[in-house]
Amino acid sequence: MQWLKLILGVLIPFGIYRYREILVESFYYAIQLNLSILLTFLFILLSVIVGTFRLKYLIKKQGGLINFWTVFKCYFISLSPVFSMIRFSDSIKIYYLKKKGIILSQAMTAYVGEIVISLFVTGIMFALFLGQYNIFLFIALCILLLLTFLFVKFSHKIPNIKFLNILKDFSENLKSLLNVRSIFFLLIISFIQFFSSAAALSVATGSSFVNGLKALIMGIGIMTTTPTIAGIGFYEVAVPAYLISLGVNQTAAVGGVFVFRFFNLWLPAIIGNFLIHKEL
Repeated sequence: MQWLKLILGVLIPFGIYRYREILVESFYYAIQLNLSILLTFLFILLSVIVGTFRLKYLIKKQGGLINFWTVFKCYFISLSPVFSMIRFSDSIKIYYLKKKGIILSQAMTAYVGEIVISLFVTGIMFALFLGQYNIFLFIALCILLLLTFLFVKFSHKIPNIKFLNILKDFSENLKSLLNVRSIFFLLIISFIQFFSSAAALSVATGSSFVNGLKALIMGIGIMTTTPTIAGIGFYEVAVPAYLISLGVNQTAAVGGVFVFRFFNLWLPAIIGNFLIHKEL
């Protein structure tokens, strides 16, 4: 990761200098948003709260006992590694839940459940709003579902060996989630979270909801595929450029993404750095 930090340490200052006039205009745009800033913050807060309910539900369905506030803090703590530029936020989430009394297999199942449901929702949005249908991705998803079904069905045949017991526990936890009611609830709450984030981005950039939704999908793709945590250094360039290509004003695109990222990433990361020393 040192080479990546070195490259970003050179490219980011160069980019700031090269596009300083646009950045200054975008900064003035951002601080003049007033009501839009408040709405952006509220939509992001709604997204975090909904995500907290989803994680709490995943844990509760497995028999885990945890309160809302503890899960709410988990979101901030998972973003605390942002300043280190290292992708280990997910392991911190699992470690935090384990420290709060959640069994390791339950924490892992909740973590995997969040990833799968988020990928599924993002895939649907990607197909509907960006018009991208990938047959290979569809086949991979079907294979994953088939393997999950086979794993759950035949997990009782796993040898009774100590280090394999966690797989049996993982299988039992999956069984508690694999029912129509749970899947339907998780899908609904995930779509609400997705639309809340899209609304925040559209309000911040002054664009339509559909453009905000498309930019959010593009941003998720960037965060998933780039080497830095949360796509830092890539997101801030690609998403405004994509919004501009959709017809959004250049200043509004850059300034709005700055506001969105501040509330969605940097502020939670700062809070997470405070909480991680207090909670872990």
